[in-house]
Amino acid sequence: MDRLQANEKEQTENHLLVCEQCCTRLDEVRHYIQAMKAAAGRIRAAEESFRARKRARVERWSRILRGPAWGFAAAAAMVAVAVVIPLQQTTSVTYDVVNLRSTRGAEISSAVGSQDRLLKLNLDVSTLKTPDRLRISLVDGQGKQLWESVSRQPAGEQLQVTLPKKLAKGQYWVRLYGGAAGNQMLREFSLPVQ
Repeated sequence: MDRLQANEKEQTENHLLVCEQCCTRLDEVRHYIQAMKAAAGRIRAAEESFRARKRARVERWSRILRGPAWGFAAAAAMVAVAVVIPLQQTTSVTYDVVNLRSTRGAEISSAVGSQDRLLKLNLDVSTLKTPDRLRISLVDGQGKQLWESVSRQPAGEQLQVTLPKKLAKGQYWVRLYGGAAGNQMLREFSLPVQ
């Protein structure tokens, strides 16, 4: 109402004295304006409180960082202990070594892997004219491939292979492939796991 000219202000005030509906509406607008001003004040207060807490945090950390060198040394020692000790406590991994031979006819194999241990396989390649590269494949009893690796020509009569995970109880086959494309099966070894 302060923005109205004198004659408009007088007419409006006279109207408000007799019109209850306009008077009620004016009161609602005044309450709305007061509520918005109060909310704006609370927002400004919250922002200022946030800025004050942030300044206090920055000041606290700057005091810590400017503190004595022994504080940094202690912190570095705690980090070293937290990182180095777990690295030194690695569990030793034990493997079952399984020697596999491929024979013609009924195979009598005493080579059996344990289901609760990782396996290192020694594959007999003594009678094999080994190519430069061998592809080694592990398949389950249904012929589903579980793992595959490529190896260079072995130095001796055995090709050593370490399987990356434990196998469940069952029948497995280790297959060696060679040839120009690496798709020619050269040997198949039975690997029962119990």
